[in-house]
Amino acid sequence: FVLQNISAFIKSPLGILSINPNIFDPPGAITAALIVSFIYGQRRNLKLWHTLDALTPFFAMLAIGLGLSHLAAGTSFGKETDVPWGIELWNALRHPTQIYEALASLLIFGLLWLKKQSPHPGMFFLAFAALTASSRLIIEAFREDSLLTASGIRQNQILAWIILGLCFSLMELRISQTKKLD
Repeated sequence: FVLQNISAFIKSPLGILSINPNIFDPPGAITAALIVSFIYGQRRNLKLWHTLDALTPFFAMLAIGLGLSHLAAGTSFGKETDVPWGIELWNALRHPTQIYEALASLLIFGLLWLKKQSPHPGMFFLAFAALTASSRLIIEAFREDSLLTASGIRQNQILAWIILGLCFSLMELRISQTKKLD
């Protein structure tokens, strides 16, 4: 965000240190974290799939927290509903999609906890990513504030299908590579 608005921060450099939620840039932060992580992993000779498997429980906990943060902020809210478990938000009774998200992430964390190891490096992470994408496919159907394509399809569902297909392809590749090594 700072780089995108450098002229504003040149006039007041201490603004960079202010705790202002309007200057947070999640996509930029994620991109920077991925680049730094990749460079760190390369310098330390960390194996990508083993590292992702080791970090998967952390990612799963972050996913639970993300659902709860959406609830606290009132974002990622659901469509209007008359189900008994609906929550009052924005002057309407709505599907608690933030709670669905947190519960789905908790369920995924529990499933992964039961199956802590895989004989194929990367499968633990890929299973997490596939399960998370699958839950996103379902939960997005109940969301009110999702971005839609021109044809009315939810963008996050398209992304979830792509991630799901990529995960299954990579799972198949990882299994075949491991079999070749045996």
